[in-house]
Amino acid sequence: MSQPGHIRGEGGSDEVQSVKTMFDVLEAIQENGPMGVTELSRELDMSKGGVHRYLKTLVSEGYAVNDDGRYDLGLRFLMLAGHVRQSFPHNDLIEEKVKELANDTGQRAQFLAEQHGYGIYLYRERATRAAKFEAAIGKTVHLHTTAAGKAILAHMPREEVEAIIERHGLVAKTENSITDRETLFESLEEVREQGYALNEAEHLTGLHAVGVPVFDSDDTILGGMSVSGPSHRIKELMTDDSIQQTILSVAEEVELGIKYS
Repeated sequence: MSQPGHIRGEGGSDEVQSVKTMFDVLEAIQENGPMGVTELSRELDMSKGGVHRYLKTLVSEGYAVNDDGRYDLGLRFLMLAGHVRQSFPHNDLIEEKVKELANDTGQRAQFLAEQHGYGIYLYRERATRAAKFEAAIGKTVHLHTTAAGKAILAHMPREEVEAIIERHGLVAKTENSITDRETLFESLEEVREQGYALNEAEHLTGLHAVGVPVFDSDDTILGGMSVSGPSHRIKELMTDDSIQQTILSVAEEVELGIKYS
């Protein structure tokens, strides 16, 4: 009798390993941007021939593109991403409120969800005059380096946060990133006390953000909503608590909409 989770048939466990390796290739490209065969070979500790075979398959299926020997993710992922976003709970309401938050603050607003210990941007909106910076939909981030991510972590059981740290570590994205476990837990306690989280150039140098948790109807954490922008501008908006209150108010509207939907 086959064991649960094990694929039988030609190749057996080799097929499972091949699927995992293909995902490793995709995640390396997603993490690093367009890469050549040699770069991927070094990154994944694989032979160039092996890397090339996986890339050839991904290109033929539309999941990767070859631009003069450098490989990037293909547009076919947009089809999958659209399905995932549409299936996320209360997606229309959240998308509407993210747009509203961006317009109210004049900055960039986003909604982050947690999956497998990472944060994933599901929705984002940039006000007309807001600064441009990296925050693409579908981008994965380390939760402890973002305001929305810390808002999520602050409302997860400690043992779950510990498990995320064990699995992914506390990676330093900038010199301001939290890399010490106890410092992180002290920061999360502060988040719970004040009701919002801060990202003080901990993910990108020169970028600050304010984030708050968003809860589902059963009071479990659904995700985090945040506003981000140039450090000097976010600091200005924080002087009279205006941006904190704006984000908290919009998050409360989301929760009320969820409760009475």
